[in-house]
Amino acid sequence: MESVFKSSQHLDLAKYLITQSTTDETAQAFLAGTQGCGTWLPALRSLLSQHATYDQPDGYEGEMTQKMVRISMQQAFEGNATGIPAWRKKSTEIYTAWNASYSRILGTQAPGMARRDIQKELDALQAYIVEKLA
Repeated sequence: MESVFKSSQHLDLAKYLITQSTTDETAQAFLAGTQGCGTWLPALRSLLSQHATYDQPDGYEGEMTQKMVRISMQQAFEGNATGIPAWRKKSTEIYTAWNASYSRILGTQAPGMARRDIQKELDALQAYIVEKLA
Protein backbone atom coordinates (compact mmCIF):
# COMPACT_ATOMS: atom_id res chain seq x y z
CA MET A 1 0.00 0.00 0.00
CA GLU A 2 1.54 3.24 -1.04
CA SER A 3 -0.17 5.64 1.30
CA VAL A 4 0.69 8.29 3.83
CA PHE A 5 -0.42 7.96 7.41
CA LYS A 6 -0.93 11.08 9.50
CA SER A 7 1.50 9.69 12.07
CA SER A 8 4.27 9.29 9.49
CA GLN A 9 7.64 10.47 10.78
CA HIS A 10 8.55 11.99 7.40
CA LEU A 11 5.15 13.10 6.16
CA ASP A 12 6.39 15.56 3.52
CA LEU A 13 8.80 13.03 2.02
CA ALA A 14 6.14 10.32 1.95
CA LYS A 15 3.66 12.62 0.24
CA TYR A 16 6.27 13.64 -2.33
CA LEU A 17 7.10 10.00 -3.13
CA ILE A 18 3.45 9.19 -3.75
CA THR A 19 2.92 12.34 -5.78
CA GLN A 20 5.85 11.49 -8.01
CA SER A 21 5.21 7.76 -8.35
CA THR A 22 1.47 7.23 -8.71
CA THR A 23 -1.06 10.02 -8.83
CA ASP A 24 -3.00 8.60 -11.72
CA GLU A 25 -6.21 6.62 -10.99
CA THR A 26 -5.70 4.37 -13.99
CA ALA A 27 -2.18 3.43 -12.86
CA GLN A 28 -3.30 2.71 -9.32
CA ALA A 29 -6.27 0.62 -10.48
CA PHE A 30 -3.94 -1.31 -12.80
CA LEU A 31 -1.48 -2.08 -10.00
CA ALA A 32 -4.26 -3.16 -7.63
CA GLY A 33 -5.77 -5.40 -10.28
CA THR A 34 -2.59 -7.08 -11.48
CA GLN A 35 -1.16 -10.29 -10.11
CA GLY A 36 2.50 -10.01 -9.26
CA CYS A 37 2.40 -6.48 -7.85
CA GLY A 38 2.55 -7.73 -4.31
CA THR A 39 0.07 -6.44 -1.79
CA TRP A 40 -1.10 -3.29 -3.51
CA LEU A 41 -3.95 -1.06 -2.43
CA PRO A 42 -4.75 2.21 -4.13
CA ALA A 43 -3.65 5.28 -2.20
CA LEU A 44 -5.83 7.87 -3.89
CA ARG A 45 -8.83 8.91 -1.80
CA SER A 46 -10.93 8.89 -4.97
CA LEU A 47 -10.30 5.13 -5.25
CA LEU A 48 -10.32 4.38 -1.51
CA SER A 49 -13.76 5.97 -1.28
CA GLN A 50 -15.02 3.19 -3.58
CA HIS A 51 -14.06 0.49 -1.04
CA ALA A 52 -17.56 -1.00 -0.80
CA THR A 53 -17.92 -1.55 -4.54
CA TYR A 54 -14.31 -1.60 -5.72
CA ASP A 55 -14.13 -4.13 -8.54
CA GLN A 56 -10.43 -4.04 -9.43
CA PRO A 57 -8.83 -6.43 -6.94
CA ASP A 58 -8.50 -9.15 -9.58
CA GLY A 59 -4.86 -9.57 -8.59
CA TYR A 60 -6.10 -11.06 -5.33
CA GLU A 61 -7.47 -14.51 -5.88
CA GLY A 62 -10.51 -15.64 -3.96
CA GLU A 63 -13.54 -13.91 -2.56
CA MET A 64 -12.13 -13.71 0.99
CA THR A 65 -8.92 -12.06 -0.16
CA GLN A 66 -10.85 -9.51 -2.20
CA LYS A 67 -13.01 -8.80 0.85
CA MET A 68 -9.86 -8.20 2.89
CA VAL A 69 -8.65 -5.74 0.24
CA ARG A 70 -11.93 -3.83 0.43
CA ILE A 71 -11.81 -3.73 4.24
CA SER A 72 -8.20 -2.49 4.14
CA MET A 73 -9.23 0.20 1.66
CA GLN A 74 -12.07 1.23 3.97
CA GLN A 75 -9.74 1.49 6.96
CA ALA A 76 -7.29 3.62 4.99
CA PHE A 77 -10.11 5.82 3.66
CA GLU A 78 -11.66 6.37 7.09
CA GLY A 79 -8.30 7.20 8.66
CA ASN A 80 -8.26 4.22 11.01
CA ALA A 81 -5.02 2.78 9.65
CA THR A 82 -1.74 3.32 11.46
CA GLY A 83 1.80 2.19 10.95
CA ILE A 84 2.97 -1.24 11.96
CA PRO A 85 3.43 -1.19 15.74
CA ALA A 86 6.89 -1.70 17.11
CA TRP A 87 7.61 -4.59 19.44
CA ARG A 88 8.98 -3.36 22.75
CA LYS A 89 12.00 -5.69 22.53
CA LYS A 90 13.98 -7.28 19.71
CA SER A 91 11.67 -6.00 16.98
CA THR A 92 14.06 -6.82 14.11
CA GLU A 93 14.33 -10.45 15.18
CA ILE A 94 10.57 -10.74 15.64
CA TYR A 95 9.69 -9.20 12.27
CA THR A 96 12.30 -11.37 10.56
CA ALA A 97 10.72 -14.48 12.10
CA TRP A 98 7.23 -13.17 11.27
CA ASN A 99 8.12 -12.62 7.61
CA ALA A 100 9.85 -15.98 7.31
CA SER A 101 6.87 -17.75 8.87
CA TYR A 102 4.35 -16.10 6.60
CA SER A 103 6.56 -16.76 3.58
CA ARG A 104 6.43 -20.44 4.42
CA ILE A 105 2.67 -20.34 4.96
CA LEU A 106 1.90 -18.41 1.80
CA GLY A 107 4.28 -20.42 -0.32
CA THR A 108 6.83 -17.87 -1.44
CA GLN A 109 9.70 -20.17 -0.41
CA ALA A 110 8.16 -23.45 -1.52
CA PRO A 111 4.93 -24.71 -3.05
CA GLY A 112 3.21 -23.58 0.15
CA MET A 113 2.44 -25.19 3.44
CA ALA A 114 -0.09 -27.92 3.93
CA ARG A 115 -3.19 -26.73 5.75
CA ARG A 116 -2.56 -29.10 8.69
CA ASP A 117 0.89 -27.57 9.24
CA ILE A 118 -0.21 -23.92 9.30
CA GLN A 119 -1.38 -24.07 12.93
CA LYS A 120 1.93 -25.64 13.96
CA GLU A 121 3.78 -22.84 12.17
CA LEU A 122 1.69 -20.14 13.86
CA ASP A 123 2.08 -21.78 17.28
CA ALA A 124 5.86 -21.88 16.82
CA LEU A 125 5.89 -18.23 15.75
CA GLN A 126 3.82 -17.23 18.78
CA ALA A 127 6.13 -19.14 21.12
CA TYR A 128 9.15 -17.45 19.52
CA ILE A 129 7.63 -13.99 19.98
CA VAL A 130 6.69 -14.67 23.59
CA GLU A 131 10.23 -15.86 24.26
CA LYS A 132 11.76 -12.74 22.68
CA LEU A 133 9.44 -10.43 24.64
CA ALA A 134 10.17 -12.11 27.99
